[in-house]
Amino acid sequence: MRRLEQLAQAAVGYDPRRGDQVVMENVSFSTNAPALTPPLMERLTDGTSSLLRTQPGLMRTALLGVCGILLVLFVLRPVARQVMATLREPLMLPASTGTMQVVAPGDWEQDDAVNHELAAPLPRAISKLQQQHQGIFEHVSEHIRREPAQSTRLLEAWIGSSEESK
Repeated sequence: MRRLEQLAQAAVGYDPRRGDQVVMENVSFSTNAPALTPPLMERLTDGTSSLLRTQPGLMRTALLGVCGILLVLFVLRPVARQVMATLREPLMLPASTGTMQVVAPGDWEQDDAVNHELAAPLPRAISKLQQQHQGIFEHVSEHIRREPAQSTRLLEAWIGSSEESK
């Protein structure tokens, strides 16, 4: 112990005339046993709470990420499936007899004669609601062809009534 004290005095530049003091004490450690590790769950909660304290915007970012994933799973994915199902429906092509013929999506791409005849984009298969609208349109068109004078008076009345209300 005395030897360690002399080494320390030599290292710090000890001078007894200035009143310097070097004190060496022999202190024993309480134990050499390793510290107990806390349970896994406690370590995870401590780590998470310290991370949230140091990164306050992390919780908001994680919440936005979860919302984005839910949006993709429950909104965008079903919409994409619906669009793909609509794109797979057969197309209605005009036939030479004036009727419509159904052509599968793969068939119209392979038939060059049909492709060259069509100048406009191909219409999609007509849904039930579109069929009802088409029926009403055809009925009104037929009425206009049979009764052009009455249809003209009706249109003039509609146009006149909108001008009067101004």
